[in-house]
Amino acid sequence: MQDLFLHINPHSSFLMRLPSVIFGLSFLAVFYWLLAGWLGKPIAILSTALLGVTPLYLLLSRDGTPRVLNMSLLALVGGYVWITRSKGSARAWIGFGLAIVLCLYVPGLIWFLLIGAAMKRRSIAAALRNGTARPGSIFLACLLILLLPIVITLVREPRLVRAYLLIPTHFGEPLQQLKNFGWMIWSLFIQTGQHETLILGRLPILDAAQIGLMVFGGYVMWTRLKSPLYWLIGTVLLSCLLAGLNNNFYLLAISLPFLAILVAMGLRYLFIEWVHIFPRNPLPRYFAITLMAAVVLIHVFYGVRYGLAAWPHSLAVNHLYVLK
Repeated sequence: MQDLFLHINPHSSFLMRLPSVIFGLSFLAVFYWLLAGWLGKPIAILSTALLGVTPLYLLLSRDGTPRVLNMSLLALVGGYVWITRSKGSARAWIGFGLAIVLCLYVPGLIWFLLIGAAMKRRSIAAALRNGTARPGSIFLACLLILLLPIVITLVREPRLVRAYLLIPTHFGEPLQQLKNFGWMIWSLFIQTGQHETLILGRLPILDAAQIGLMVFGGYVMWTRLKSPLYWLIGTVLLSCLLAGLNNNFYLLAISLPFLAILVAMGLRYLFIEWVHIFPRNPLPRYFAITLMAAVVLIHVFYGVRYGLAAWPHSLAVNHLYVLK
């Protein structure tokens, strides 16, 4: 996509950044669609706003680099849910196949696909044995042809396999690797281990509002939805492990949509608890939505100021991007 736009006008910074913007908006659309089906439209709107203006998400979507594709697992989840909701329609299988291909073109995401396929092997086998899934299997087989370029490249250039699998060429000391893993977790909530290009100073990826809502979301999932919670935590920890092994901070973007799901569950929990206090009075329902919207608006203001005002004018960014 970027190559196409640069052929249109190779000197346009807008066209250079446009592909990452398109992917960022597409992932937000998938995120909203998922949450609207799970938690309702009001919670989906607020949660999508929280994710969309998270500074790292916002800046990755404007960066014009393929790092935004680290969040492609969200498309895979959306494709899987689409199949279950549509009972295996042809369009759903096409979307699911495209999501698989997209993820397999992003270095490191193959581990998540393999683990997910291993954990869901029985349901996958049942779907493939199901007569209604046969057209979908044919579509998937055709779409997997799109993987031929990367397969041919890895066969011709075996040295790229380690980079594709995110396996470091040289492993450091075990203690240092453990520290890197710990710093990646720390970067989500407290502060980053070092100064990063798309982060102001050493600020954490998530802000106080998101962390607070995540605590509530984790609580409600622990009491009622333990299995999905384990999936979310496992995905986050695996992304932190890959980021630590490769000392690549931006691999933490893999975990952003899944942390946002926890935040959404926290919003939903607070809304339900507030309504239960006044079950027969409609005013508390609107008051609860107003309060949550106010919290989200504060986060939106912070994220927009961070990404569009503070970050572009920071000294570190000016030294890095501005040619003297």
